[in-house]
Amino acid sequence: MAHSFDSQSHYYNLRWREYNFQVEDRVMKRQYFPSSGMKGFSLKLAPKYVGPYSIIKVVSPVILKLKDDLGNICENVHVKHGKLTV
Repeated sequence: MAHSFDSQSHYYNLRWREYNFQVEDRVMKRQYFPSSGMKGFSLKLAPKYVGPYSIIKVVSPVILKLKDDLGNICENVHVKHGKLTV
């Protein structure tokens, strides 16, 4: 049982990463578009991230409140949907 636990935790932790977002960091937000054959739009060719946005508040360790460059406040975003800009 212990060997199985160690093996499974090893493979789970390969792709695990810690999120370290701070207030005023610039991030890109993951965007999800529905594909539509009638409109001729393919999700495969759509941009995956939109932005940049600024973090105005870290609501919890996994929730961020964002605003765009025009000052419009966005909805709360989970940290796994954010990516730091360079």
